Amino acid sequence: CDCARDLPLDTAHGPYPAVVFVHGTAAFRHQSLHQVTHWASRGFVVVAADHPGLVLGDLLALFCPDTTTGARDLDGDVALLTEALAAPTGCLAFLAGHVAADRLAVSGHSAGAGTAASASSLQGVRAVVSLAGNQPAVDAPALREVLFMSGERDGIVPPSAVRSAWDASATPRYLVSMANAGHLAFSDLCATANSSGKNLVQVGRQYGLCGVDMAGMLFDCAADQLASATGWNIINHASTSVLERALQCRTDLPPMAAIDAAYPDVAVYEEAP
Repeated sequence: CDCARDLPLDTAHGPYPAVVFVHGTAAFRHQSLHQVTHWASRGFVVVAADHPGLVLGDLLALFCPDTTTGARDLDGDVALLTEALAAPTGCLAFLAGHVAADRLAVSGHSAGAGTAASASSLQGVRAVVSLAGNQPAVDAPALREVLFMSGERDGIVPPSAVRSAWDASATPRYLVSMANAGHLAFSDLCATANSSGKNLVQVGRQYGLCGVDMAGMLFDCAADQLASATGWNIINHASTSVLERALQCRTDLPPMAAIDAAYPDVAVYEEAP
């Protein structure tokens, strides 16, 4: 990824708004690096954690002689993360005084998207970005903008389910669906390969990883789907527009509706002011 460890914090600016990202089922904290590194490059502190009960090993443990990473409590996880950003200590102590805890967003993919939507009422949360999620974001005093995104070829959380959640969500809200995109378009997983060009499932099969075929049921990547880089550009455009308006109070950005003309692969764009 375009990232490095232990870079010094730019203390000449800030405090910085923050984004909490929640990964999907059978994934991990760095599943969507093209999104989280882009947000960081735009002036946001981005926090992405491995969530017990939801990571890849937890799915494999259902079918293999292994133990899970712990009990799943995604809502509790996100609440703890937002509290930690408001009063950073321990390994987050370097952020003390540099995070604007009243300007937060929560984003997530799949199961993580449902958690992001349910976090709309947490202290300081001004924006929700739901990527392939089917749970509505309820209205709350601090909430300013809501974005739902879907893939037209998503067989796990179909666009109709995303739309239903969007219809029931707070306003102002935006809906963006990408043509020919699957469930994992909102991650780096389809584009992740080893030096031999083998993807994650193929590597697992090569080494006889227990449960890999069950995990492969969620791996909806196909050569004829929307190119990963194209999808990342659309996701970054839509999500960053929402984040910059809601958390940085930007008023000079093009209207969200411009995404429809900017990207031919946007199949659906709707907004509810």
